[in-house]
Amino acid sequence: TAAAAASMDAYLDPCASEGEEVARVCQLNKAILLYKQGSYGEAIELLEPAFAELEVLHDGHALHMCTLLMDCLLACHQPQRAAAVLLAQ
Repeated sequence: TAAAAASMDAYLDPCASEGEEVARVCQLNKAILLYKQGSYGEAIELLEPAFAELEVLHDGHALHMCTLLMDCLLACHQPQRAAAVLLAQ
């Protein structure tokens, strides 16, 4: 069936969901810029929804997203939330 073929294609080609990953990497890049500008709250707003979908990202990008989110939370004096990010992964 078509569904089975699509499933097999996704298994054979791990970049099948490349569009989602590209969108998440763009979000990560935007969050980095916001962080550099000192707009920590805006960066958190951008990172938190993406944090829930880390499985879309390669391990390196996911690690950068987590550490950036923790840095932003610490800059906003929210160490408990930063610790929760660390413990969630």
